[in-house]
Amino acid sequence: PFSALLAHLMGDFYAVVLPGQWTQDSLYQDVFDPIKSAFDRPLKIGKRTVGLQVAMGITMPVMAETQTASEVLQDAWTSYRYARDDDQNCNLLAQSQLEEARARAILGQELRRGLDQGWVEPFFQPIVDIRTRQPHGCEVLCRMNHPELGLVPPGRFIPVAEDMGLMDEISLTMLDRALKQLGHWAKGSIPQCDLFLSVNLEAHHLMEPGFLAMLQSRLQKGGIRPQNLKIEI
Repeated sequence: PFSALLAHLMGDFYAVVLPGQWTQDSLYQDVFDPIKSAFDRPLKIGKRTVGLQVAMGITMPVMAETQTASEVLQDAWTSYRYARDDDQNCNLLAQSQLEEARARAILGQELRRGLDQGWVEPFFQPIVDIRTRQPHGCEVLCRMNHPELGLVPPGRFIPVAEDMGLMDEISLTMLDRALKQLGHWAKGSIPQCDLFLSVNLEAHHLMEPGFLAMLQSRLQKGGIRPQNLKIEI
């Protein structure tokens, strides 16, 4: 509409402010559908044909509530994140989505605290030979044991960790805890000294200068046989 305000935010992100009264149907028919149709038409650039896609997150602020411009924009951004996962590439922000986003933000803050406080810890899932019923090793599983929330399932905190870029720190924390456990087993005369631990690790760590030397040093200091550590990339 002529009264709309279009602004370039950053990169390929834009914001549209639409004054007036809108319904969900009118937003889809009069705003999203025309914009999507425009992007659906391929562009000819030189000898190449380039196809584009658009995802749109919409929020309808309630004017009866005191809401700043930055809060409205934040809600639109939250709605966009849901639009990326929608088949229609469009999402009108619902109250349930807003509450879920706020819960994820709180969980993200607690996850940062958990890494500092030691709440993110390994659980060891046995790997057993079904013929002999003897354990051969364990898979190191990451769990968050919050002092108030209790045991937080990975399905809740892993997606948040991925969004916040915390997976590197988590994988290194799990590796460190696994090496300590293997060192403890290696110092004892119990049968567990022959068990292996399988740890997930981000692939880029293996290419970082000094990482393999650090790992070798930790294995030697802990008296750990290299075959007792398995890294899953």
